[in-house]
Amino acid sequence: MKLRQQGSLAIAAWVLALLVAASGASADSGPAVDQSPRDLMSRGDWWVIAAGGAPSSGTGVALNDTLGQPMSGTSSGSGLALNAGYWPCNLPTAISNVTTTKLSSSDVQLTWSGTGVFDVWRGTSPYFAPGDAGSVQIGNDVISPFTAAGVLGNPAVNYTFLVLTQNGCGASGPSNRTAEFDFGVTPGSP
Repeated sequence: MKLRQQGSLAIAAWVLALLVAASGASADSGPAVDQSPRDLMSRGDWWVIAAGGAPSSGTGVALNDTLGQPMSGTSSGSGLALNAGYWPCNLPTAISNVTTTKLSSSDVQLTWSGTGVFDVWRGTSPYFAPGDAGSVQIGNDVISPFTAAGVLGNPAVNYTFLVLTQNGCGASGPSNRTAEFDFGVTPGSP
């Protein structure tokens, strides 16, 4: 039994050494500690190797850990901090000041304040949720102001708009709703 455990440990150490070597060989600009979570996820730079047991180093950085120790907490020194374990991820706060302005006979402009990137949704029901029947995402990773093209001019269809704030953890709740309404004019008597 003891021989089997040592063999498994040797295999685990060998796999870890390959992973460390592969990650070191592909690193072209050093550690990406100043990137936003969304940027890191889109590039695939999020790596976790738990209970490693071997030193790892790169340009100006050396990491040491011990086999079998839990990976949790913050380690820091020489102006570098390493957070390990379960990272908190907070959804962004919903914005509450979306307004619409008529731009032309067919387009409206949505405006809001806030930083980050946003998704704009349009629905045919005033109380739609993103993804409901009759709703469509018309803006992905956009900023304010945003033009909703071709939404005006049909009295049979009125659109409601909302904006979701995005970050690496996901989307906020919906913003306030704003809408455009087209009314048909029926001639009558004076």
